[in-house]
Amino acid sequence: MNTTFEKIGRITVQFFSDLMEQINCQPASQPDIARSQSSTNTNMKDAIREAILYVQHLTDNKGRYLFTQKNQWFGIYRILVDKKIVKNQAYRDFGMFIDNLQIGELRVNLNARELSKCNKGTLSNKFEAWDLSQATSSIQFEKLHKIAVEFKTKLEELLPE
Repeated sequence: MNTTFEKIGRITVQFFSDLMEQINCQPASQPDIARSQSSTNTNMKDAIREAILYVQHLTDNKGRYLFTQKNQWFGIYRILVDKKIVKNQAYRDFGMFIDNLQIGELRVNLNARELSKCNKGTLSNKFEAWDLSQATSSIQFEKLHKIAVEFKTKLEELLPE
């Protein structure tokens, strides 16, 4: 029996071509779907990688980097959660997702434990509902918000819906 495996998103599908022939099924559309989704996933990963590198190198008007603290990864995390690319409160999975992007050298490394500390108050809401008046530190919140805005803008520029 000939067996092939096709990766569709996070799921690997096993096709039994001999069995398909015996029951007169045509698997032709499945591999095309798998290739199309794989290509989309690759494009998405490339876009996310590029958007992360972009925000990690943003500077203020004095040339200082905006992305300087591990908790600022929460802005990226929240945008990806809101877009349903990663699951809410799955910090370890988010860390593995970022690792799988194979970005290379990051200016600020990701620490999944830091993310869990951030998911409270206004930051536990969808990004669009973040409220500066509820933030514990306005300067930190403003930087985090700016990183999230810039990441979202860059990602949407690279992946128009």
